[in-house]
Amino acid sequence: MDWRQETATGDWRVVGELEFRRSRFHWLTRPMSPFEMMDDAVAFFRENFALMAKASILLYAPLLGLLLLTLIPIVLLNAAARTPQPFAPADMIQLGTVCLAYPYFFVAPALHAAIIALIAQMRLQDAPITPRAVWERLKPRFWHLIANQLLAFIALAGINLAIGIFFAILIMLLFVGVGVGTAGAGGSVGLILGLLGALILGILWVVAVAMATVWFAILPPIVVLEPNTDALTAFNRAFQLVGKNYRHAVLSYLAFIGFQTVVYFAAYLLVIIIVGIAAALVAMYSDLESFLLRWNATLNQLFNLLYYTGFVLLMPMMYMSSILLYYDLRYRYEGLDIEQTLAQEGVSPA
Repeated sequence: MDWRQETATGDWRVVGELEFRRSRFHWLTRPMSPFEMMDDAVAFFRENFALMAKASILLYAPLLGLLLLTLIPIVLLNAAARTPQPFAPADMIQLGTVCLAYPYFFVAPALHAAIIALIAQMRLQDAPITPRAVWERLKPRFWHLIANQLLAFIALAGINLAIGIFFAILIMLLFVGVGVGTAGAGGSVGLILGLLGALILGILWVVAVAMATVWFAILPPIVVLEPNTDALTAFNRAFQLVGKNYRHAVLSYLAFIGFQTVVYFAAYLLVIIIVGIAAALVAMYSDLESFLLRWNATLNQLFNLLYYTGFVLLMPMMYMSSILLYYDLRYRYEGLDIEQTLAQEGVSPA
């Protein structure tokens, strides 16, 4: 029997994936370290930025359009207001916009990750990439993806809540213990020891979250790239891939979290610098406190618009890291590149 015709539930051997080629980033040709995955993710992001930016902006167009449309009345209302008022119409519009925007983030990140995974797949296959072509591949998996992410959202909420309560109790016990233990040594010593202990517990908190949630990072690629999976079997598939290389997966996930934190910090620092320069210019010509009170809603709306725009443009790089982890785990668990190379050469494995 031809080995390519074996079809088991959840089996990864599908014809479309046998069309992959070796890329000049050398994906699927060897086990990769977390830093190699991040390096390849940045390289892919840089060389395909226009393509991924276009896809990202199209996906988040409703959200960005909502922010832009509501910015107009907010600016007009703030300009017409001579004195700051609590619960002013501009503030209510800005708050309403935020409330409308948050539900969009329930489905958008998963769709974003899925779209980036499909773009990576199509790029490897040298297939023409258009919004319609990406949608045609996503459409059959759309509701599986939504259902899977609903289940993932519920599971993540429970896991993070349990871990958060556990470490919050530990931090409270830490400060109580430090307070009792350093009662005669002075408040500054107790404060230093408490902060140091809280920092260590904070690091352990992040590690615990990564250990408990690493499976969820590869769910969107699994759902959209493996047509034999559904909303439930995708979890089993993730456990299967991660379980065989758990330590490597967790360390990679921690590296990705650190990478994302650095990118976010750099973005926030840039925003802070811009805001600081703008504030200094305003202070030169008017009272800064009165300006901030009067234009509070406008400034908040502009900040949200800049933040979400940065999120839209930068997140493909983060998603590419998780997608490369998915491929790396498949290489380690299934010898993905070996199977594909044999298939391309027309050789059947023994």
